[in-house]
Amino acid sequence: MKRWILPFALMAALAGCSKVTLENYDKLSVGMKKADVEALLGKADSCGDAVLKAQSCQWKSGDKTITVQFLGDTVAVYSRAGF
Repeated sequence: MKRWILPFALMAALAGCSKVTLENYDKLSVGMKKADVEALLGKADSCGDAVLKAQSCQWKSGDKTITVQFLGDTVAVYSRAGF
């Protein structure tokens, strides 16, 4: 029984550590590299297919969503919803 407590406690703690926050959104900027966005927000929950070097990616946590549109490897536009 005791060996189940630590894994569940760890999962509960990690679930509360979302990187989809207003603080992290405010750190985004046009011209940022995709690797820097991923370092800040983690791996995207979804990314559309790149069309003419443009790609839209989303990071989600509950009803909060951060959407970043990349042109090549660089942030062109970003937005938020649910905050």
